[in-house]
Amino acid sequence: MTVEPDGAVWGALLGACKIHRNVELAELAFEKVIELELSNIGYYVLLSNIYSDAENMEGITRVRVMMRERKLKKEPGYSYVEYQGRIHLFLVGDRTHPQPQEIYRTLDGLEDIIRRRDGRNDKDQERRNEELMTCIGVHSEKLAVAFGLINTRPGTEITVIKNLRVCGDCHLFLKLVSEIVDRQLLVRDAARFHHFKNGACSCKDYW
Repeated sequence: MTVEPDGAVWGALLGACKIHRNVELAELAFEKVIELELSNIGYYVLLSNIYSDAENMEGITRVRVMMRERKLKKEPGYSYVEYQGRIHLFLVGDRTHPQPQEIYRTLDGLEDIIRRRDGRNDKDQERRNEELMTCIGVHSEKLAVAFGLINTRPGTEITVIKNLRVCGDCHLFLKLVSEIVDRQLLVRDAARFHHFKNGACSCKDYW
């Protein structure tokens, strides 16, 4: 019996196209996935990012026009983690939580370990310094994971729920953190469940 691919399958193919910089196949996958999930804003953003990587300004413009015509707007990203019966919600660059200093100190320490171990360049460090000073770019899933690391016992799995698709930078960060702290991280984003363990993800970088 033939099984028709669903939105998750076409969405995974679209994500793979970003990794391999295949614009032509990305356009096909996008057309298929929006037939099934017309209002899923994450796929429009992903295609726009693929066009951006290819320096295709015409493509970016087309995506923006489509979003405007369909009255689609990117909703603010947020992530949450449950701890001791309470939901702890984090927005992008959030400093309203009662533990902001501990959270950002933990993130800074992890970024420093990653930079020294994997040889991230000075430009990466400048970007991280700007994030810490201005909160710009510190995505909510990083904050939620840092909160979980601070408040749970070593070895405890941390589960985070995110309303948008996790970006490539955060996906790589979470893989590396799972190895550094020897923890399992379970992140549910708009596309799928991601099980991070020992420096790898269950999605095998296709999501």
